[in-house]
Order: sequence, then structure tokens, then C-alpha cells
Amino acid sequence: MAEISKSFLNSMLKVVYDNSGVANDKYQASQMLSDIKKETFPIGEEFRYAACVGDGGNFGSSYEMMSNNPTDGARYLQWAMKQGHVAGLFYSSMIGELLTDNDKKAYMDELAANMSACYSGTSRTLATFLFGGITGAVDTIQEEITVSQLTGVKIKLTSAGLMKLDQGSRIVFASAGATDKAIATSPLVANGAYATVTKLLEDGVEVTFQSAFTGLTIYKGDFIELYTARRGNKYLGIEGLPDLVPVIHNDRDESDSDWTNYIASDFRGVDRSQAVSRLAGQFVKAASTGDYRYADALQALLKKGKKAGNRSSEIKIVINDDKFDELEKELRTNMWQSVNGATGKIGKTVGTNEIAVAFEDAFTNKLYVDPYCWYDKAYMYRPYDFSFADLGGVASKVTSPVGNESEGKAGIEAVGRQGFGSKISSEINVDKLFTVIPNGAKDDDGPLFEITAHIFGNFKSKETIANGVAVLD
Repeated sequence: MAEISKSFLNSMLKVVYDNSGVANDKYQASQMLSDIKKETFPIGEEFRYAACVGDGGNFGSSYEMMSNNPTDGARYLQWAMKQGHVAGLFYSSMIGELLTDNDKKAYMDELAANMSACYSGTSRTLATFLFGGITGAVDTIQEEITVSQLTGVKIKLTSAGLMKLDQGSRIVFASAGATDKAIATSPLVANGAYATVTKLLEDGVEVTFQSAFTGLTIYKGDFIELYTARRGNKYLGIEGLPDLVPVIHNDRDESDSDWTNYIASDFRGVDRSQAVSRLAGQFVKAASTGDYRYADALQALLKKGKKAGNRSSEIKIVINDDKFDELEKELRTNMWQSVNGATGKIGKTVGTNEIAVAFEDAFTNKLYVDPYCWYDKAYMYRPYDFSFADLGGVASKVTSPVGNESEGKAGIEAVGRQGFGSKISSEINVDKLFTVIPNGAKDDDGPLFEITAHIFGNFKSKETIANGVAVLD
């Protein structure tokens, strides 16, 4: 009798899949983004809201003297917020839908698998705009690069920059043509030609440049931005924290022409130069010499927030996780204190407790550690006032929650099948998250459909004086 080999047996067996779905081996989206209040953007071209920015003029002792200037009283202004746009798309084929229609045929159907990746990427992109602003700024160049080769070029990134990119991400570079001079709105290198991320590294990415970059220099401090965030001089993205609480060159120096030109230009129809701290938020900068520590800068920011009416129960500060580690190391020296009048080193405060002791209870449990936050900035905001307004309620479905289970099979299939029904057809229906159109491509099995998840909206804060930023160089 002939021997039956293991390889012969294996050739007759079918593949058995784990029906629990596909493991999501990707970094997740921003926790702050997930927790931000979501609200509906009213139907219309723009969303307007008002603020009182001053009440000087008609106050004093002599009515006769005050009444000579009746128009110098309360000052109101009106913000006009338009929708920004973030989208994620993928292609689907009819044969792919039929072949993976249920778990008996495959471990996860094609639609659910593609939607999972689409949700993940869209959420990551929205977080990029939250922390990077309308230009889709990802990070800044850490080391100067002269493009002598087009493939396999390493770009060093901070941990925050690495969170926002993945294989296949396309990036552009905003440069002022000199070291540490660029701002996010500087002209794009090589007229907006892009580089494509080909490999993820522990401290950066490898990219392939388009040929237009050959021989060009990308300077330290140049901004890395998402390709498609702007077309020429038109910005197409969503306004984030750097737009609501702007910082130019890490300073608000009136002698800096970049800052004065920026702050004098209208933002949502408002000239913020008339009262910068009230209309563009509070600002604190840690001293590079080290005599003004990160903790001191955060305390100073909290103090400004208290003057603006913030209460300890109403405030959040978001900081990068690596910068938080540095903050903890900075505060690691123990501060001994007596307890209940006892003598000796009985009790002590350690780490961020030092901030809480130094500044009442304003810091306790109010620190948001988010790896998407820029490495050198910490933001202060009021959660009840800060929100994302979008059409159709799409953002809450794409961004909440952000844990690995958020993009599991059951949730994705439930939303997807609700959006598509029993079959894919060409339609535009924002309430169901997607647009579906034939993209013109086809193969032997039939046409390919282009499926796109759309988010139209913007981040909003009415109480701008309560926001702030600390630059932690």
C-alpha cells in the first residue's frame, strides 16, 4: 500500500478561517478627536456665531461725560464658519462582493475589510487636520535633505508625525528656502510635487520622490503636509487647533512680519489683530535656556485660562506623549512636605502632582496625553465649548471610538450594509456616509466602483479666549 504523505493530505484540505474578522494591526486615531463633542452643521453655505470681544467706553462716574461717546460700548463680532472636507476612498468590484458575501466563503467580506481601512485612514486624516491645521501639516523636517536620489530617502520624524503617515501616504513640503524659516502657508517645494511613503521606520519614513525634486533642498524646519490639502493657493482642508489658536515661528512677536501679516488677515470673517489673546487664544512659550520649564509654561497657560474665566472642572490640556515623558522627568525631583503638622519628610509630591499643588486643583486629572498632538505644543481648551460640526453626522461614526475594537467586523458591516442595502449601486447619500460611482475602470469580471466616505465640517469654539497654546521647545 502506498504511503499517504502529509503534503498529499494537505493538498486535499480546504483553508479554514477564523471568523472573528481581520486583526487591526494599525495605530489608532486620536483620543482627543474621539472625545470631542460632535454636532450637526446646519444646512447652508456657512455657520455663523457671535461673540462679545469688549465692553469698554461707557463706564465711569459722570453720565454727562460718558454720554458724549455712546458708540464706545460693547463690541460684538460675527464668525462665519464654512465646511472643510476630508474624504477616504477605495475601489470595489462586483465579483469581489459576490465571492466574499458571507463568512462561509471568506474570513471577512470585501466591503467590510475596505471600509475598516477607509475609516481608519479617514480618522487619522481628520486628526492630522485637528493638530496640523487647514494645510494638513504633519510634522516639520528634523534634518536638512538634499534630494540626490529619488528612492529610499529617509525622512526623520517626531513620534507625532509618524502617527499620521502610513505606507502609501503622499506628502508635500512647504518651505521658505532657509533653515527654520518656513510657516505652514509657505510655498510648496517643486510646485507641489509629492513624495510617497514606502516604508515605516521607528523614527521616520522612507519615501520615493517625484523627479521634480531632483537636486532640490528641503530645509530643517520646513513643513511636511498632506498632498491634496491645498490646490495652488486654495486651502481645501479643515481648520484645526493651529488655526483657532495660531502660532507663527513659535512666537507672537509684532516685529515678525509673518506673524503680523497672518494675524491681520481675516479668520472666519474676523480681524483678530484688534484683541489677539481674546480672539486667537492665550499664548505661552517655554524658554529654550531651561529657566522656564515645561511645567512653568503649563502653569502660566492655566493661569491665563483662569483669568479668562476657566474653572478647573471645565478645562483640558492636551500634550504629546513623548513630551509628557519629558515633563515627568523634569518634575521627578521629589518635593517633600509635612502632613498634618508632623515634622520630618512624611509626605511628598511627585511628577504632575507638583503642578496641582502649585496651581490649586486646575491640573488634576485634566491632562490629555495624545500621540497625535505636535511634539512641541500643548493646547488648552474647554471640552464643552470645543466641538466638530459636520453635515450628516458622519464624523461621529468614523472617529468614535478609537480603540482596536472600533473597526471590528460587526460594526463595520452593520454601518456598511445600512448604507448600501443588499447591493452596491451608484448613489450620493451623505446621511449614509458614502458616495458610490463607477470609476471608469473595468476588468474581465465587470466594472469597478469608487466608494468614498465624506466628512464636511469644521472645528468650532465660540469662547476663543478660553483656548491657549504653550510652545514647549
